[in-house]
Amino acid sequence: DDATYAATRAATYAATDAATRAATRAATDAATDDATYAATRAATDAATDDATDDATYAATRAATYDRVVRFLLDCVRYWYRMKNGGNQWAGWCSFLSFFDRVVGLDLPTYPAWRHYEQAAIHGGPRYLHARFAIVSDFPITIQRDDRARPHCAGAPAIAWQDGWAQWYWHGTRATERLLTRPESYTADEYRSLPTEHRRVFGERHGWALVTEMLGATVVDEWTDPGTGLGYALLVAGQNRWLRKRSPKLQDGTSPDYLEPVHEDLRTAQAARKWQATAWTPAECERDPELHYGVEA
Repeated sequence: DDATYAATRAATYAATDAATRAATRAATDAATDDATYAATRAATDAATDDATDDATYAATRAATYDRVVRFLLDCVRYWYRMKNGGNQWAGWCSFLSFFDRVVGLDLPTYPAWRHYEQAAIHGGPRYLHARFAIVSDFPITIQRDDRARPHCAGAPAIAWQDGWAQWYWHGTRATERLLTRPESYTADEYRSLPTEHRRVFGERHGWALVTEMLGATVVDEWTDPGTGLGYALLVAGQNRWLRKRSPKLQDGTSPDYLEPVHEDLRTAQAARKWQATAWTPAECERDPELHYGVEA
């Protein structure tokens, strides 16, 4: 009996162990395979999707967006090809008309050219397109200085009868406010003006007004021995400005400029060197001399 029991027990254990091991291994392998497959597929799909999206976006952008942008930029770039100056381009028209009307040159293009000529004689600037045309009338006034630059101190330099006008100061485009209403500007507004407009303001209304408006005082002056130009350092609170006269123009004038400089500068000579070189304010103060041909 004991032998039978032992043999039965051993056989049962062996069979049960074998079956359990086989079932466990099969289940474990299946679960491992499923998990590994799922993780691998998820990672692969994500990477593939990302790569596909990137490639699709790049291809779509190259095929559409970039071409559209280039097209629009070309439209902006070449818009002026529709423009013609009309009577304001009379010099070129006169040159071409001379060979037709005076010399009597017989060219087959002249019959068509005469329509262009008449448009210049009877109209101002125009924009011609295949589907539309914009034509302007003659200006009612054109004011110029002695160098034929558009210029007028108290009125538009160029104006049309519909009220549209352009203001100029010796060829520099300006505004009605800049030329006629200096009292309307604050110090902060003046400081924010472009350099050329600050110059126009000072020339038109006087640099004394600019100095007063800024609440500035002249703390130092210097004449550059190399150029003969004079400079003045103005201080208004923490702000510093260098006033300088430009080299003489063809009309003999020397326009003034007022430009901001670093707040650590103390002399006009150092401020000028700071403008003309890459030196720091402290270095310019220690050695303010300009060595022409080296730093300038």
